Amino acid sequence: MKPLIPAACAGLALALPLAATALPAAAQVTVTPYFWAAGMKGDVAPVPGLPTVETDSSFSDIVDELQLGLASSFEIRNGLWAFVGDLSYVDTGQSADLKVPTSGFDSAGLDSKSLMSTLAISYRVVDGDGASLDLLGGARINWADNDVRLMRPDSSSVKANDNETWADPIIGAKGMVWLSPRWSLTGYGDVGGFGVSSDLTWQALASVNYHFSDGLALTAGYRYYAIDYDHDGFVFDVAEYGPLIGMSITF
Repeated sequence: MKPLIPAACAGLALALPLAATALPAAAQVTVTPYFWAAGMKGDVAPVPGLPTVETDSSFSDIVDELQLGLASSFEIRNGLWAFVGDLSYVDTGQSADLKVPTSGFDSAGLDSKSLMSTLAISYRVVDGDGASLDLLGGARINWADNDVRLMRPDSSSVKANDNETWADPIIGAKGMVWLSPRWSLTGYGDVGGFGVSSDLTWQALASVNYHFSDGLALTAGYRYYAIDYDHDGFVFDVAEYGPLIGMSITF
């Protein structure tokens, strides 16, 4: 049943912009698919009883270790109110270290897959010609699948795999500043968890945008996402981070 949950979340987040036809004529829909070259660092453990592994990817490691990093954000706006969200999927495979060395194992490997979907309602508190600021509140649905391989000194190994799905409340803000008719800057940040499921989750994104027209823009920037989740021996205390590039389409 668990695999159906992230699939349903993905389908819901992707289908929401298509619901624009049911909105008032004044509603404006913006969709921004992008490639996210995400590395990962932190602590991961799929099951209790086995050592926790830690990993730390530098920028130079991302090309070798990232198997897939895709994301998309959307906004459905009607006046000062908007329904906003994002969907991200990251798949990395990399070497890892034992957080606490043991005599039974001397090295580790990690294949981690994660899906995050944020859904929120926002209200525009600043609506000027050259800048805007939105405050938002909502929830983030998380899915993580950890596949750990622990190697013994005699070259034998132990494999462990598990996945979990959970949800966290979040609050945040998004701002945009126009530098010229063609260029703009965007900043986004949120924080959540608060012990409901994760102890803490937060993310920050900054981008520079070139607008070809009112409905099409090229966006490039950097995103940092962190989460600290620990439940019944399943540990996903990581940060995923890296540059992004994509296109923003408004209709």
